Amino acid sequence: MIMAGTDKKYVETPLMKQYYQIKSVHPDAILLFRVGDFYETFGDDAIKASGILGITLTRRANGSATYVELAGFPYHAIDTYLPKLVRAGERVAICEQLEDPKLVKGLVKRGVIELVTPGIVLGDNILANKENNFIASVYFGRQTTGVAFLDISTGEFYVAEGADSYVDKLISNLQPKEVVYQRGYEDRFSGSFDFFTRRSKDLLYSRPIAPSLGYGSIDENVGALKNTGIEMVLNGTIINQNGWVWKLGMNLTHYKNKVTELPLKDMPQSGVNKLQVGRSVYDFYMKEWAGVDPDNGNPLWYMDEKDANDKLTGKRVTTSDYASANYYYVNKSSLPKVYGGFNTSLSWKGFDLSAIFAYSIGGYIYNRDITMILHNGSLEGRDWSTEILKRWTPENRYTDVPALSTTSNNWNSASTRFLQNNSYMRLKNLTLSYDLPKQWISKLALSSVQVFVQGDNLFTIHRNQGLDPEQGITGITYYRYPAMRTISGGINLSF
Repeated sequence: MIMAGTDKKYVETPLMKQYYQIKSVHPDAILLFRVGDFYETFGDDAIKASGILGITLTRRANGSATYVELAGFPYHAIDTYLPKLVRAGERVAICEQLEDPKLVKGLVKRGVIELVTPGIVLGDNILANKENNFIASVYFGRQTTGVAFLDISTGEFYVAEGADSYVDKLISNLQPKEVVYQRGYEDRFSGSFDFFTRRSKDLLYSRPIAPSLGYGSIDENVGALKNTGIEMVLNGTIINQNGWVWKLGMNLTHYKNKVTELPLKDMPQSGVNKLQVGRSVYDFYMKEWAGVDPDNGNPLWYMDEKDANDKLTGKRVTTSDYASANYYYVNKSSLPKVYGGFNTSLSWKGFDLSAIFAYSIGGYIYNRDITMILHNGSLEGRDWSTEILKRWTPENRYTDVPALSTTSNNWNSASTRFLQNNSYMRLKNLTLSYDLPKQWISKLALSSVQVFVQGDNLFTIHRNQGLDPEQGITGITYYRYPAMRTISGGINLSF
């Protein structure tokens, strides 16, 4: 076995294989490896520990060509030696024997039971009584640096944001025992994948009651839901060389919803939805549009056919009477199949170009906004949509816009005609910035100067023009104006 950073050949015994396997999980910590009545350290850990603790450094050998440095102390002396290691700024992983050696044939099972770091210790024998024991977390942003300080022994917590020099001053003043920060480009890709399932019961619902009781409904804790989904996050540095840094990140959510229990077998309709066991609360329940009668230009909807005995035949027919049309589950939901966002940034020699996108795929929405302008002319003084130019006429019999009428024909009433796919992608933000070189501003007593220009909501890819696709999850538009497109710029100064 050849260990990284050295050219010497280490002993490859079952015990040492076990040690190196555990050590690989905690490469930045001194591993106290329990062997019988001793905590042993090996290799570089032994060299470091012997210097800090003042204990003897020896070699574990197997012939003249193979060896490994060794330093240890009795297990009952850990309260003496552990504080010294932590006070020296070292992370310490304590690896114990998880089995009784007397009852095991061969190699004893071992594992790390505790990871002690300078910033998270609580023992009175390690903490200094008259000073704080802060752990600091630093985040390096594109424009500013953020820092948080926490002393878990006292509960003190501070957070700040500013230029690098400002954060450096805070760290110097508070003297944290440990500082953590995000890894550099050597860990170029990261991500997470989460699956969740949640059951909810005793949901508040307005249950209908007999009007003779004086009320139309009563609020009760009834009903149950099951929610499942996945969430995925990916981040990566695609390029990091020759001054060029290109980063890319994205997130994705898939969510499903199902009703598992209701107080009534046949629930009353609520707007464009109707609750039913086995279906989502976001499923649409509407009258289905059947087009325009080419013979007379009347609007058509679907209804259940009945025979001469007023019994359902199981077939559907069309009707021009909106009141006679039936409601159906239309196998469409306001819940998107996939939604999320992605971002990217490109940096080079002080220049930074970044973009943030949002997207949604597969959800539907009832466009109540458009029904307000698609009237039939029965109300004088109302503006018309240009869609009326495509209306039915004897010369234009095959169209989806009914004939012009001076009486109400309900063609713009709620139906699947106005149920639209709400998939979209929007450029939420685009920013171009430039950080002036330090030598340009050093004489001005400034720590940083950044010039920037940014645009918000510059474009949206969306089939339904005029509609803001970022609507509520209810699946009904609420007369929202499209997101405002803005372009701005400025200068950020840090002293």
